[in-house]
Amino acid sequence: MKKLFLALCLFSTPALAAPEDHSDRLLFLLNLIDQVPDVAQLAEAGVDPNGQALFLVAADPSLPRYPRARAAGLLGRYANAQARGSLARLLAESNDLEVRVQAIAGLSFQEGAAALPRLQTLLGDREPELRAAAIRGLHRINTPSARRLLEQHRKVEPEVWVKATIPTP
Repeated sequence: MKKLFLALCLFSTPALAAPEDHSDRLLFLLNLIDQVPDVAQLAEAGVDPNGQALFLVAADPSLPRYPRARAAGLLGRYANAQARGSLARLLAESNDLEVRVQAIAGLSFQEGAAALPRLQTLLGDREPELRAAAIRGLHRINTPSARRLLEQHRKVEPEVWVKATIPTP
């Protein structure tokens, strides 16, 4: 009876996303260290035009950090509202700092000047890595407003290494 109960518990529990739930080809591409897959290669690996498969990899805590962060970064190549929503969700919900950093990069690339309020808020984050990512995003946007935010932040940034990421005018 105990064995039957254990078997029922084991097989009735919903499975967490495991690496085999993701395309083998996609995981292979995400683990490459010497090349960056393009959108066509990602499509061949099963990524739809909204980047949903990349979001699922980035959000899967059972996977190693590198493919998760890489998936978040590549999600920034999908210029549509669903991909931006997925990036925003990763930024807000992920427990992995590098996934969040990559989500910031993708959002700043996709949103351009519209990302300024989000990046300004991130300049006040307690995580120096996120502040540095916001600085890189502002530098990439490079509008007068973005440059003004960078100059203002230079005066208050407490971490020397983060302050060093702020480009000089």
